[in-house]
Amino acid sequence: MNVNHFHKALFYHVPKTGGSAIHLAMGRHERLKDKSPENIKKEYWHFYLGMHGNYSLLKTDKNTKDEYEELKKYFKFCFVRNPWSHALSYYFHWLHIDKFPKLDIKVQKKDWENFKWFLEEYYEPQEVYTFNDPEFENDRWFRFENLQKCWDTLCRKFNYNKYILPNDNSSNEHKNVFNFKYPNDYREWYDEESKQMVAAKAKNEIKKFKYTFDPIFIYLIFHT
Repeated sequence: MNVNHFHKALFYHVPKTGGSAIHLAMGRHERLKDKSPENIKKEYWHFYLGMHGNYSLLKTDKNTKDEYEELKKYFKFCFVRNPWSHALSYYFHWLHIDKFPKLDIKVQKKDWENFKWFLEEYYEPQEVYTFNDPEFENDRWFRFENLQKCWDTLCRKFNYNKYILPNDNSSNEHKNVFNFKYPNDYREWYDEESKQMVAAKAKNEIKKFKYTFDPIFIYLIFHT
């Protein structure tokens, strides 16, 4: 996650939801003249418990124990994504040549060719990152499908100048160890069985954010 003590805000970076673009954009607006460690900690967005650190870690990590109650008061936000689109993007992320897991005797390369195997063995729903701690609930969930408009909302909140977000992660979804082609429409990759596998794993976020397999107008709405 990213923390900014000046804005009193926590940004929870859910993988494959546009978080890298958001992180870079926030950093672009926080170019400090005073780059001393003390000032950076006070005013700059910086990683806290790792890029994808879990809120629940704030209670158990000895370095954050004293700050826990204060951090609960911060504005907490993240981005979420259609689970079926998210699962496929996550799969291609792992197949990217630079990120492909080291193989051992239990996990053969042929297994990774099987999207359903990935869904069963590796895929984690977004709720693992977003709402698994009732004491540390997000104040706002924004939608990946409406990334730029949601970023404009954050610009107004943090008094940033409007900025067109970069699409810095797009190339990662095309070069992979099997030369799979990332589809223009995520639905092309699914059959009924894989569709239901994601529905079962992501049932809580599907219910909470009213996602459906087919993209609909709900993407234009973000939670408050």
